[in-house]
Amino acid sequence: MWWDADLLREIHARGTISRWKGATLAQTQGSVQLVADLLGDWREEIVTFASGELRIYSTAIPATDRRVTLMQDPLYRNDVTHRSMGYTHVPMTSYYLGAPIKK
Repeated sequence: MWWDADLLREIHARGTISRWKGATLAQTQGSVQLVADLLGDWREEIVTFASGELRIYSTAIPATDRRVTLMQDPLYRNDVTHRSMGYTHVPMTSYYLGAPIKK
């Protein structure tokens, strides 16, 4: 998932959001219901259900650049819809959103 201000995805596993082989960024509780760009700042939020509560986890790390909301991308929006219907996979964009490729 895109969590912090860089273009590399982070990993959400066992209630922990962390960088690949790196630092822990946040902790979550409950079963994950949805991972999507709900707030429209191109970074993704996590919706969980725990102890009768619906929780939305969002980052407090300020973004260093501006991008169009991921929900404007038809493939991403379709993947989020499939996730909400029970198909467990992470949404992806129809374009490359990541760090520059080194040659």
